[in-house]
Amino acid sequence: MKQILFTLTFLSFSLCLLGETLQVGNEFKLLEYETQKDEKVSIPQQTKTLVFTSEMEASKIAHEVFEKLGDEYLKQNSIVFVSDIHRMPFLITKFVALPKMRSYNYTIHLIKEEGISKDIPKEKGKLTVISLDNYKITSIQFAASPEELQKLLGISSK
Repeated sequence: MKQILFTLTFLSFSLCLLGETLQVGNEFKLLEYETQKDEKVSIPQQTKTLVFTSEMEASKIAHEVFEKLGDEYLKQNSIVFVSDIHRMPFLITKFVALPKMRSYNYTIHLIKEEGISKDIPKEKGKLTVISLDNYKITSIQFAASPEELQKLLGISSK
């Protein structure tokens, strides 16, 4: 029993050393990306809300909301959408996903390399919605539906 307890304690401590999940009060440092249109961009300092996903199902939630709002609305309201696609197979990314994403009327900041988003809090099937003030995290919430995302973004669902 003592050996199991020691092992669990050691593993927990080791995981803490490997990387800490972002929390309220931390600075958001993942600032430069490529868009779905292969443009190099950075997250503007005035960004108030960052919506993140690393799952296909959660990205559908964002798409349903952002397709209606459009890029101009996102820019005017300082909202940035980031999608981690590094696990997507290269051929699917190149010949299926990116061509489809290029037709979207909003910008997606893409993470294409493993490990870059490891510190971003995630919940299965949900979008991570991070509120920022000058890159400092002021809140972290999760949205499991288009209605929840709209509520977190302060959009009435009419």
